[in-house]
Amino acid sequence: MPSISELIIPSKRNVKGLTASIAELKSGELVKAVFSTPRYGVVSIEGRAHFSKTTNSFMIAGRALDANLKPDKSLQLLEIIDPQAALADDGVAALSDEELAALPSGDPADVVPTLQHGDVIAARYFELAYGAFTVMGACVAAPGSSLMLGTWFVSRNGVPASRLNHVDVVARAADGELRIPAAISSWGEESGSDEL
Repeated sequence: MPSISELIIPSKRNVKGLTASIAELKSGELVKAVFSTPRYGVVSIEGRAHFSKTTNSFMIAGRALDANLKPDKSLQLLEIIDPQAALADDGVAALSDEELAALPSGDPADVVPTLQHGDVIAARYFELAYGAFTVMGACVAAPGSSLMLGTWFVSRNGVPASRLNHVDVVARAADGELRIPAAISSWGEESGSDEL
């Protein structure tokens, strides 16, 4: 089960270490990347990183890890995961995208209606362009009675997002272990979310 401790970031990010990790990264490798933004708070994404010739950067679940091998400003931590170690840990993270997408999962329709702004969740998504990946962070209320997890929708009008396969509640908002961003009142400059 995921833990809030995975969302604790250092007070000062290690740019040199991040740059070194990006330099040794190979397209298709399993990684865990932790991002921090004022709008979405601290969000962890675990999945396969792919090099995009279009953006000339490594991407995970639609998020850039770098720009010309320099860490994205929101990137706080980057870990390249050994697939064999991941397999020994939980048997899920090292599976191929197709194997992971085929796993039976809990029905998000049972969990999503119970979620509120500030609840910390781990949500598994599958998107053909990005494969299978897990996002963990605090749910952020957004316009249209939506809940966001990073730039990904958890729900709109109480209906689970179409690419959402599974949701684990890590902590409820009242637990107070994590700084929760304010609800999003308007889309403003960041109107392009990854998943509708």
